[in-house]
Amino acid sequence: MADDKYKILYEYQKAQFDDENNRFSKIEDKATKLLTALSFFIPLFILISTKIFERIDSFNCLFYWTITFIITLILFSASSAWWAILRSICLMDSKRMPTKKIREELFNKNSLDTCYVELSELYSDMVGVYRRLNADKNEFIGLAYNEILFAAGFFLLLVILTFVLLVI
Repeated sequence: MADDKYKILYEYQKAQFDDENNRFSKIEDKATKLLTALSFFIPLFILISTKIFERIDSFNCLFYWTITFIITLILFSASSAWWAILRSICLMDSKRMPTKKIREELFNKNSLDTCYVELSELYSDMVGVYRRLNADKNEFIGLAYNEILFAAGFFLLLVILTFVLLVI
């Protein structure tokens, strides 16, 4: 009966660890998708900005500085998003479950109940580590998302403003 109680505790902690590990992978996947989207956006932005600057001599001084300011905002925002994405993808210090030590010290010298309790404590510690890592990664992904949204909004404004100025 006691074996079952400790086994359930062990299985619960292992399930929590697996959940946090899956969240870690999903966050990595989101970061990769955002990086891909940003990698498509940057060349498009550079191409359109180049075309705008080729025709910018036809604008008056106020519009020239407005467009230059918007392009600068987009560039800084995209750079900030890129930085945040790369920070979220970078390798972070994470623990691994000990293997040799567990086998030699835990299983050979202790009862099954003690093994379940020790392993559940190890999984609990690992869950804490992964939760901290996931929180850090989520913070960077949220920052990158907001920066991309900001850049995309101003990019749309830039395109509309340029179109209006060229038509008028």
